[in-house]
Amino acid sequence: MKKKTLIFSDQEVKALKHLRGQRRKKNATKYCVVLAAIVIIFATFGVINGNLHKIKELKVQAAQEASAAKESNQLKKQLDQEIEELADPEFAGKVARAKLFYSKDGEVLYSIPDELLNKMLNPTNKIPNEGK
Repeated sequence: MKKKTLIFSDQEVKALKHLRGQRRKKNATKYCVVLAAIVIIFATFGVINGNLHKIKELKVQAAQEASAAKESNQLKKQLDQEIEELADPEFAGKVARAKLFYSKDGEVLYSIPDELLNKMLNPTNKIPNEGK
C-alpha cells in the first residue's frame, strides 16, 4: 500500500497549528486543575490529621485533669473527715497524746521504736538459731 501525501496550504497549516495550540492549552489547564485538586486534597488531609492529633492530646489532657480532680475530691473528703474527727475533744486528746507524748494524770508513756513494734505485732519473722 502506498502512503498518500496530503498537501495543505499555508493558511490551513496555520489553522491546524492554532487548533493544536488551543488543545495544548486546554490539556495544560486540565492538568493544572487536577494538580491543584490533588494539592488541596493533601492539604486538607494534613489539616484534618493535625486536628485529630490535637483532639487526641486534648482528650488525654481532659482525662488527666478529671483524674486529678477526682483525687483532689477524695483528699478533700478525707480532710473534711479529719476536721470532723478533730472537732471531737476525746479524739483530739488521743491524737495529741500519741503524737506529742502528752499523758493524762495517772498514765505512763513508753516509747517503742517502730521496728521493734512491727516485729512484736508481726511475729512472722523467725529468729535465727531458734531450733538449736
